[in-house]
This record gives sequence, C-alpha cells and structure tokens, in this order.
Amino acid sequence: MTRSSPRRGSVLVIVLVTLLFTSFALVLFIEQASTDLLVESRDATAARLRRDAYSTLEATLATLEDFRRAGGGLHSPAEGWGDPLGFSGWRPREGCTAEVTLEDESGKLSLPHADAATLVTLFKAWDLKPSDADRLADALLGWMRRDYVPTTALVPSSPIVPAPAGPQPSGPSPRTQPEKASCNPQHSSRFRLFSSMD
Repeated sequence: MTRSSPRRGSVLVIVLVTLLFTSFALVLFIEQASTDLLVESRDATAARLRRDAYSTLEATLATLEDFRRAGGGLHSPAEGWGDPLGFSGWRPREGCTAEVTLEDESGKLSLPHADAATLVTLFKAWDLKPSDADRLADALLGWMRRDYVPTTALVPSSPIVPAPAGPQPSGPSPRTQPEKASCNPQHSSRFRLFSSMD
C-alpha cells in the first residue's frame, strides 16, 4: 500500500497542475473575448447612432427644403422652420434624443468673400486708426488669398526693441550718468512692440 500512495499523490499533483493551467487559460480567454465583445458592441452602437444622426439630418433638410420651396427661401425661423423635427413629426428611436439648432449667420462677415473696403470699414468701427486698419486689412488679405498683391508695406512701422536679458538690479545702477540717459526704462518684458496704436 505504501507503493501506490506516491503514485496517487503524483497523479493528484499532475491533475491539480493541469487544472491550474486550464483555469489560467480560461481566464485569459474570457478577458480577451470580453474585450473583443466590447469593441464589437461599441462599433455597433456607433453605427446605430450614425444612422440615427443621418436620419435626423435628412428629416431636417427635407423640412427646410419644403419651407424653401413654399416660401421662396428661408427668411425667418418665425415662419415655422425653427423646429424642423417638431414640424415634420419625426421622432428618434426609443432611448435616443435628437436636437436640431439653427443659427442665422446672415449678419456675419464672410471672410472668404470680404474685400479690402469691407475689412477696413470693420477695423475702423473697432476704433483702429485708418492707417492701421489699411495695413491690417492688407495683411489679412495677403494671408488669405494667394493671388492678392499687397498695397501697403507689411513691415511694422515701429521696431521690435529687445529688452535686456536677466534680472535687473534693484538698487542704484553702477552705470555712469551718460549711460543712464541712453537706457530705455520702459522695458518690462523680454520684447516689447512700440507701435502707433499705443
């Protein structure tokens, strides 16, 4: 009986080790499968939400097109097209919400279509000096359009003056009186732009 006991013990150890490795493999498989399922679930949810968003957009555009055809254009949300989903009776599927907000941008300046005179007038309305308004409009148009030829010099009229580097002494300066007269006491930052707008 003593001879069969070590055999049973070794078989039991082999079975336990096999169970241990199997349980580790099963845990790893479940973790990987749950991650894959989560990714698939998110992809499916994103596809459903995308379909819902396109459906909302199509209902909105169809309602706006109906109002445009009936009234010769979209003039004011007071005509009834301010809530296109409510007007059309479209409802999102259960558990989802859809909201459409329309904003009138007809009073905003369209930069791609703005000319120099419009920009200069705008900048003057912002209390810029006429010369600065002309230069700013010219620089902006030169930046926005490849074929634009600048009419003013794009170089600033005032130089950029570098400030002295390092900490300034708090006590009296060891410089002589003529050197003090040549120093500019207005430096408060590393670089300061002195322009005609000051």
